[in-house]
Amino acid sequence: MGRLSRLLSVRSTAAGRLAIGTGGGHIGVLIGTPFLTRLYGPATLGSYFLLLGYALLIANTGSLRYDLAIPLVPRTQLRSAILLPVTCCVAFALLLYVMAFVIDPIWFARSLGFGSGGSAWQGMFLLAPVEVARIGTRLAILRENEFSVAAREASFGQIGRVAGQVVCGFFAPSLVALVAIDLISRALVVLFMWGKLPSGTTKLTVVLSLARKYARFPLFSAPATVLSSVSLQAPLFILGRLFGPVAVGWYGLVQRVAGAPTALLGRALMDVYMSRLAAMKRSEESNYLDLFGNTLRRGLKIALLGLAPLTLLMAQVLPLALGKDWSQTRPMLTVLTPMYALAFASVVVEPTLSVLERQDIHLKREAIRVALVLGGLGVGALMGRSTLWAICGLSIGGTASYVYYMVSGYQAVRQHGVGSS
Repeated sequence: MGRLSRLLSVRSTAAGRLAIGTGGGHIGVLIGTPFLTRLYGPATLGSYFLLLGYALLIANTGSLRYDLAIPLVPRTQLRSAILLPVTCCVAFALLLYVMAFVIDPIWFARSLGFGSGGSAWQGMFLLAPVEVARIGTRLAILRENEFSVAAREASFGQIGRVAGQVVCGFFAPSLVALVAIDLISRALVVLFMWGKLPSGTTKLTVVLSLARKYARFPLFSAPATVLSSVSLQAPLFILGRLFGPVAVGWYGLVQRVAGAPTALLGRALMDVYMSRLAAMKRSEESNYLDLFGNTLRRGLKIALLGLAPLTLLMAQVLPLALGKDWSQTRPMLTVLTPMYALAFASVVVEPTLSVLERQDIHLKREAIRVALVLGGLGVGALMGRSTLWAICGLSIGGTASYVYYMVSGYQAVRQHGVGSS
């Protein structure tokens, strides 16, 4: 107990700042959300959430997970290490962009779920590389132990983005405005953090040498990451394709509100657990199961006794806060409560497989999650042919996938150490 208390006191200077910064940003987003819902409406916000989902999928796929090498390179090569995943993502996004226009841009846009086609959807090809640059510079800042800089990025980046979108909503409430402000805010954050990095080389030869040196990341980490990204973003894509951008808007707002406790508290608990597990692995201690069991039990208690009742309460008041066009968010959030509760508990012990270097179990886990989420969503949509039925199927499949998240972590821990739980 004394060792854990000392660990928490050490982490309070680092993870505490990050948690406060991230929490402040999410609180700002939640405060601005009722303004966004009244200014833009479900269809416009739904198209925006859909575009963000595709941009994140392009970013995670196109980067080839070379961003994972950033904490490992020497200080003088940090800038080159950031340019490596960004360059890969730019090439991948450009390839997709050319393919879209070779096929048929209007058909391509509508097939992705953007109801009216238009041109704003093309912003996802610009957002993806900028998001990779943001992730890369943030990892480099954390590598330099600049936790205050990372906290300011997490807080002011999100608050500035929402504030800009609200202001634009009073004058030009459109998808173009949402995407433009999002792109500008992320780019400014990248420039801010880039300026805080130590000077170093950005030569092409260094970038290519890093690509060869860390080729294991595309080979072993990218497949599981792509599957994880697909499982997270697939509900947006399928809802957009089957029911249009309005349904995506409802689900996207529910996702933003219900995911706030995980972002505010779950990630901070995850940081402490990851640090403790990594320290045990370095010192070759064997009581992994004690730490995993205690952490998971704590996460389940918070999720089932605190988060689940709070989510059900939020479901009743959410439509009142968002406006009359968002009445469908009440049954959606009610149905999704079990999934988000177990998501919180599983996030707390999520780093288990990465710290213990079990990429085999990680890949299997993400493949099963994709099957459960897509299967549940598809069966629900076919049974009821309505958005709510699809959400019911998603909740069942997602809940089962998070149960398997915990089971897979337990399997990895059992194979690495034995202790009393």
